Amino acid sequence: MALTIPKELSALVDALHDGVADLAKDAATAQLDHWHDLLAENPKPELKAVSKDIDALRKSLSGDAPNGKTIGKTLIKLAEHIEGLDSTDVVKGVKTRLHSLARLLRSEGEELTA
Repeated sequence: MALTIPKELSALVDALHDGVADLAKDAATAQLDHWHDLLAENPKPELKAVSKDIDALRKSLSGDAPNGKTIGKTLIKLAEHIEGLDSTDVVKGVKTRLHSLARLLRSEGEELTA
């Protein structure tokens, strides 16, 4: 089953272009909730792995003093799982946007862990 959500994916990638620090915590949490719920319902194991990474990211953002290095590591892991989708049929129609998303997440993650 291919992902048929390019509009929502485009909105996420566009929101991340200015960096994760510029996203309001509530807006980021809402995006994460949406994507977690969407992917957790999918039977594909590779999408469930992405969903678990999103859940870990939500948890790392939820405290009073989020740890940048922990968030960065989670972003990098999430990017790796998204890049791993490249060889599956789930990327039909959204492959370019997923590549952009993975690059943005990896870049932000590396910046936070530096």
